[in-house]
Amino acid sequence: MKFKNFPNIELILILSAIVYIVAWIINPNGNYEPWIILFTTAAGIKEIVRRYFKTGGNSKNTTEVSSEDSPNPLEQNNDEEKIPLNPSEISSLFAERFGLAFPGIRHIQWYTGKDAIVRLVKLLEEPLRFKNENGEMCPIWWWRDGNMHINNFRTISRQEVLLDTKELKISKVAAVYSNFYYRCFVYVESEPMKPTGIYEWDEEKINKWVQESGYAYEEYGLYKGKIPISRTEYDDGAALIKGKLITFNGDIELRVRYLTPYNFVIAPQSSPINNSHFDQYLGDHLNMMLQGKATIEELRNKVETLPKVKMWEFYE
Repeated sequence: MKFKNFPNIELILILSAIVYIVAWIINPNGNYEPWIILFTTAAGIKEIVRRYFKTGGNSKNTTEVSSEDSPNPLEQNNDEEKIPLNPSEISSLFAERFGLAFPGIRHIQWYTGKDAIVRLVKLLEEPLRFKNENGEMCPIWWWRDGNMHINNFRTISRQEVLLDTKELKISKVAAVYSNFYYRCFVYVESEPMKPTGIYEWDEEKINKWVQESGYAYEEYGLYKGKIPISRTEYDDGAALIKGKLITFNGDIELRVRYLTPYNFVIAPQSSPINNSHFDQYLGDHLNMMLQGKATIEELRNKVETLPKVKMWEFYE
């Protein structure tokens, strides 16, 4: 029972006690003492109970905070000051994440299904953005033929994840260990996903994309988390939806969906993989892996020979 819903009970009890006290003063011979004791005692008990429920049974004097005053945990997390990170600590940060996501691994280890998702979630858990002297940095990157830092990562179903704009139906993951902690990396491969239906696709068109790029994909916007629209409409900020001209007003996100098998690697920004002379080889090798013409062992051996990155664009 929440006594705060009856704020006048205590006042009524006190006034009743005062009335009987006055009556007792006027007529000392009247039998008013029991009533006075009853009402004053009840008022005291009411005050004790009120204080007890207010503090939640805590004997310490605490301040009651209403739900309106309570901070939103999500807002608190978003407003938290980013953790500082020195560029020299990037490789060690990734090595620590690698060890937590793939404990005990001292070779190449493959993961599939739910286990692969769980490992990626651990590897790419928050925070992914850190503070440095220049403002902000994202130390973990994905690498292929359009290398980019990783800002956000989350699961969107049991098999699918969202890595920034990439929709990925994970098929398998390989943890590639190295005796040199800064050479560790993670290989990720995804299964084809169904087209959104926005664009016209046929087998010939998809095969052409695969021959040219190694994979086929489509870019689209997702309005209100459920309505797909074309990339050009996304760029224009509006679309005709169910006969109505809708302005997005920021309530839209860019997505990339892969219609054929796709793969990439995850490594720290300070990895030897961050080498412009290696970009073409990496893209070609990953394409051949999708075709079954190359192996992860060959890629590991190549990364082992790459020069160590010397902050930032020089090699030693």
